[in-house]
Amino acid sequence: MYFDDEKELNNENNENSTVEETNATKVEEKAEETKEVEAKDSALETPKKAKGHSHVDNEAKVEEQHSRILEYLKSEHKWENYVLLALSLMALMLGCLIINGTLEVSEDFPLIGNFPKVFAWVLIGLSALAIILSLWPFFKPAFPELKKVSWPKPRQFGADVARVFIFLLILVSVLLLFDAFISRLIKFILQLND
Repeated sequence: MYFDDEKELNNENNENSTVEETNATKVEEKAEETKEVEAKDSALETPKKAKGHSHVDNEAKVEEQHSRILEYLKSEHKWENYVLLALSLMALMLGCLIINGTLEVSEDFPLIGNFPKVFAWVLIGLSALAIILSLWPFFKPAFPELKKVSWPKPRQFGADVARVFIFLLILVSVLLLFDAFISRLIKFILQLND
């Protein structure tokens, strides 16, 4: 009886191992089928992109980037700053128009009629202050980043400045030579026509 139980146990173990092997084989077959399907799908998608369907992906990226920009502007910069900026620019233009005489203030206008230039300068000063206040939130995050910048040493800075000026002198001289040559050429052509 003991031997019969042992045989049954061995038969069950063999059946279990056969089932496990069958399951492993099925899993491997499924994995191979999945790889084949993915390969076919990628082969089908490649010509689509070549035919012009890639613009859909580009549009999605642009849409995502656009929405992130709007989200940033809405969360970080309040609309009041934009209104203040617009109003201050209008006030600045108004002050400049009064100063240069394009816009005249009549003398019987209350408070500012007698001193329009003073009013214009006050208006320009206040609008400049409002512009600074409205633009400050845009530039505020830049200051910690400027501390991270490794600036060149004075000697390196001087050498870079000298290189830029030498390049500018060469460029200006080349442009002057071209200008002189072209103006003489034009004079010569005009003299031929006379």
